[in-house]
Amino acid sequence: MRRTTSALTAAALVAFAACGSTSDDDARRSVALQPRAPSLPAPAARLPPTPGDLLPAMGRVTEREVHPGAATLGARLADVALCEGCHEDVADGFRASAHGHASFDNPLYRVAVERLARERGTAATRVCGGCHDIALLVDGALDGPVEPSDRRAHAGISCRSCHGFSAVDVVGNGAWTLDARDIPLPREGDAESLRAHKERTAPPLLRSVTLCVTCHRSFLDGASGNPHALVGQDDATPWARSVYAGSLAERVDEDLPETDCRGCHMPTEATRLGDAASKDGRVRSHRFLGGHTYLAAMRGDDATTRAVAARMRAALGMHVVALTTPSTERGIELDVVVRNLGVGHNFPGGVRDAQDTWLEVSIVGEDGGLILGAGLEHEATGLGGAHVFASHAAGDSGARLLERETHLFRTTVFDATIPPRDAAVIRFAGELPQGVPRARLTALVKLRHRSRTPALRDVACRESKTVRGARFRRESGLDPCVMQPVTTLAEVRVPLVGARPLDFDGEVARGLGLLRGVSEAVHEAAAPLARAYTLARTDRERAIVLSAEARLALREGRAADALSAAAQADELVRHHPAVARLRGDAHKTEWRLADAAQEYGAVARVSPRDDGAFAEWAMALGGAGRFASAHDAARVGLVLQPRGADLLRVQATSLDQLAASSKEATGAFLSVRLPEIAPRIRAACSARVAGCAAERMGVHAHRLEAPP
Repeated sequence: MRRTTSALTAAALVAFAACGSTSDDDARRSVALQPRAPSLPAPAARLPPTPGDLLPAMGRVTEREVHPGAATLGARLADVALCEGCHEDVADGFRASAHGHASFDNPLYRVAVERLARERGTAATRVCGGCHDIALLVDGALDGPVEPSDRRAHAGISCRSCHGFSAVDVVGNGAWTLDARDIPLPREGDAESLRAHKERTAPPLLRSVTLCVTCHRSFLDGASGNPHALVGQDDATPWARSVYAGSLAERVDEDLPETDCRGCHMPTEATRLGDAASKDGRVRSHRFLGGHTYLAAMRGDDATTRAVAARMRAALGMHVVALTTPSTERGIELDVVVRNLGVGHNFPGGVRDAQDTWLEVSIVGEDGGLILGAGLEHEATGLGGAHVFASHAAGDSGARLLERETHLFRTTVFDATIPPRDAAVIRFAGELPQGVPRARLTALVKLRHRSRTPALRDVACRESKTVRGARFRRESGLDPCVMQPVTTLAEVRVPLVGARPLDFDGEVARGLGLLRGVSEAVHEAAAPLARAYTLARTDRERAIVLSAEARLALREGRAADALSAAAQADELVRHHPAVARLRGDAHKTEWRLADAAQEYGAVARVSPRDDGAFAEWAMALGGAGRFASAHDAARVGLVLQPRGADLLRVQATSLDQLAASSKEATGAFLSVRLPEIAPRIRAACSARVAGCAAERMGVHAHRLEAPP
C-alpha cells in the first residue's frame, strides 16, 4: 500500500537523490524504487530523548489535576471497573491477558523487580515501572514497599494508560506522555459527549505501531543498575526490518502482505457481552495472545491456555524438516531445519533470555523403542543436550543468567532465536548400537515450547511461599507453582533410509539455515541451494535462490560471483531492494564505498521503517567521504532508532569531519556503544561453560545418545 511520504523523509530523500553515480542503469533503478512512507511518525531527527518528570523512567505526565479528596492519578488509572461498565468484552479479554497482569501481581515480574530494588535501589525499578507499573509509578509508590493489597499493584497496563497517552516515542522503555485529565464519559442520548469521549480515548495514536514500540523496545543502562548500555527486549526492530513492515532489504522472498502488531495480536473477535465499541458484532481483541501459556495456567484458565497454544501453532507457520545422512557404517547425521515463516519478530520473541523452546529428537525402532535421543530430558530437568531457541544473556563469568537478573547482564553471548522469514539448521549426530539395522529406524523430531525457563519458574514459586509472596498470591489468584504447560509446536517423522528429498521450500530453508554457519563451513549451503534452483517453478523462486547464492558468495569473499548472481536475480525480479543491497554489500567488501552508498540509498528509499537500511547507507556515505549526506542519512535513521549505535556514531563522526563537533553527539554514541568487556565475557563462556563454544558457531552438532 502506497502512502504520502512524511515531510522529513521526503526532504531527506530529495537531498540524497544526487548522491553517487547517475548512470542510465542507476537512473532506471531509482525511478523504479519509489519511496514509501513510514507509518511511524517522523518528528525532527534528534539525539535520544531524555527522561521527564518520572526520572529515570522515560514517561512524562501532563495536565495533572489535583482534586481535594479525590483519588490519586494512579488509583484512577487502576480503576478498570468504570470502563468495564460499557466495554465488557474488551475488559473480559484484558483480564486474561499479559497486559492485565503486567505488574506486581505477576510473580515472574515481581521476583525480578523486587530483586532489582534490593540490589540496585528502588529508583532503578522506575525504569521497569514505565511499562509494567504505570499506576504505581505516577504516584511515586515505587519508591517504597508495594503492598499486596494495593490495587495499583494489580492494575497492569490498564485502559486509562494506553487510552490516555497523548504522545509516545520509539526510543522505548515506556517513553510516553500521559494526559492526566479525567476522561470525559458519554451520556446516554448526548452525541456530543460521545464524540468527546471517542476523541480522547481513540486518537490516531492508539492505532499506530509506535504505541506498541514504546514498550516492546527496551534498553538497559546505568538507570537500570547496569554498568553500560545493552539492548533489552526488542520485538520492534526485527519487525521494522522485515517484509511485514514493508522492508524488502533482507532477501528476495514471497510476495507477502504487510501487517503490524495489532494485525497479529489484536484481531477482531465476536462480542458476547454487548460491548459498546462493537462494530458488526466484533471488537478488537484485548487478549493480546502471544506465548504466555504459563500465565494462563497460573490463573487456572484452561481455555486461554488452549487458545494461546493454538494461536502459536497457527501463527508460527513453522517449516520443520529433517534430513538424515549416514556419516559412517553406524553413524547418523540428522539436520533439522526450522524456519520462522509467520512470526513478525524473532521466534521466540519477548524476553529472549527467559524463553524455553527446544528440540527433542528420538531415533526409534519399529516397535517405538528408543535407540538414540537428544533433548529428551530437557522438559523435566532443563538438561539433556537439547538445542534451545533463546538468547544467552551473560554476567561477568560468561554463564547464562536464567532467572531474569537483568541488572547483572553484561552482554549477549549468542542469540539462537530465528528472525522473521529466516531459518536455522540444527544438526544431530550419533552412532547406532552394534547390530541395529538402519533401514527400520525412524527419526522423530518435536519442536517444544514453554513460556519461561525452569529456573525462573522455580524461583518465582519459592518466593510465592514467603509470607509476602503468599499475600500477593491470595490477592491476585496467580499461582506460579503450577507446572508450566508444554506445547508441541511441530512434529516430524523421517525414516533414516529412503527419506524423500526436500521440496523447493525445504531446500531453500536448509540453504538459509546453513548460511548462518561459520565461514569455514558455509560452503555447505551451496548444495541445497543448487537443488532448490532445479526445483524452482517461477522467476521469483529462481530469484530467491540466486539472491541466497549471492549471499553465500559474499560470505566466502567472492564479490564478483555475488555481483553475477545478483545481476541474474535482477533480470528475474526487476529492481528488488534485496538485490540492490547485495550489490551494495559486494561493493563494500572491495572498498568501493561510493558505489555501495548508491545501492544502499536505493534500499533505504523504499524501506522507510528499516533503521538498518539507513545505518548501512549512512556508514557507506561516511566511508566515501560524503559527510554531510552521511549525517543527514543518520539523522533520518535516528527517527526510527534513536539509540542506534551505528547511526549515533555516524552522526558524531560526520559532525567532527564537518568541523561542527558536538559533545552531545559524541556522548550519545559513547553511551550506547558495545561494551569493551563483551569479547572477554564471550571468550570466558566458550572456555568455561559447557556447550557455549559450539552454540556460538551457528551450525553445530548435538550428540545423539543411547538411553541409560
